[in-house]
Amino acid sequence: MIRYAAPLLRQAPLPPKPVEESTPAKASPLRPKLRLDLLAVLTEAAEHGRPCPTNEEIADLCGFASAGSISAALYRLEDTGLIIRTQINRHARTITIVASGKSTAPTRRPGRSQYVRAE
Repeated sequence: MIRYAAPLLRQAPLPPKPVEESTPAKASPLRPKLRLDLLAVLTEAAEHGRPCPTNEEIADLCGFASAGSISAALYRLEDTGLIIRTQINRHARTITIVASGKSTAPTRRPGRSQYVRAE
């Protein structure tokens, strides 16, 4: 004997939960100093119209252990609404700082660093 499953009932989507205006959309798990350092590097580049720093440059300037953690850190800043990242192609991106509305120029080709770490 063949049994058939009952048809799935279509349910209306649940209404969104109310969000308090004083809390950000998502809390950033980035440590506050690293978040501020990262945001400062991006803001400086945007204010001066410089190309967006590469992950390696950001890691060097902010003291991150590896460049691989930068992408995740940028996603966290984007999730909290501090930046908007626009991927142009595989190697080029621009980042817009939401507070000022200014954007970086597209990333330069790899190996063309213009950023020097201040000691």
